[in-house]
Amino acid sequence: MNGEEFYAIPPPSERPYKVVLKGLPASTDINEIKNDLANQGVAISKVAQLTQRKSKFPLPMFLVEVRKNVPDSRDILDVSNCCYMSITWDSLRRRPGATQCYKCNYFHHSSQYCDIKTRCLKCAQEYRTSDCPIKERIENPECINCKTKGHMANSKQCPKYPKTNSKKGDPIQNNTTQNKPNADQTQNTPKPVTTNNSYANVAKIGHQRSARKTESEQTTKRSESDSTTKTQNPSSCSEIILTIREFKNFFSNHPRTPLIRESSQKPHFRRRKS
Repeated sequence: MNGEEFYAIPPPSERPYKVVLKGLPASTDINEIKNDLANQGVAISKVAQLTQRKSKFPLPMFLVEVRKNVPDSRDILDVSNCCYMSITWDSLRRRPGATQCYKCNYFHHSSQYCDIKTRCLKCAQEYRTSDCPIKERIENPECINCKTKGHMANSKQCPKYPKTNSKKGDPIQNNTTQNKPNADQTQNTPKPVTTNNSYANVAKIGHQRSARKTESEQTTKRSESDSTTKTQNPSSCSEIILTIREFKNFFSNHPRTPLIRESSQKPHFRRRKS
């Protein structure tokens, strides 16, 4: 189109359906996956292997893009095996941040619908970053968007990086009236977590609490027993006094009654006849 650069954003009906394939080894070839799914009747558009964000280490997960509204095509979620192995499907969880084109490294579109000059993140040459001969990390890179040093174009520190707005319906963070908790929230607020605490310390504290509880229970039991004995002592003393009085009256009325019968006779021993 007269040498003009542009990019297109397709409508949602024409955008591919993206799912994550799990269950295959990380060493599986993506072409084998694409051919196997295509032979099973799935309208495959693209297969790519997912990697870790920082180390770029390949993961045993593959992003599969399927074309929509293709007649006589099989639903990809009905496929349960691939490359002679059982597989599972999971939804794609997008990384936070704006969409950035892998071709031109501008934002809000993908490389599939981009007709802008290719730019490398590292050296700004007309090839993709994956094809760049510079494989080591650059200590002081220059951003190809803002032309300043210290970061790349895919860094959130760049002033040209789009700022993500809060979603519709989210509470405003600077509004003090909405962030102020009510009475129910303050009552149900969990206790703060104590840092640098171990299981032994928690068990020791629990043991001390239980020991204090048993000591308090024993103290209350002792106080209750002491109160009961104090309440019972007057009645027991009065009974003892009455018994002594009865004995005194009895002996006063019968002075000649012996308490112990004394025997002056010596015991007799008999010899055994031989």
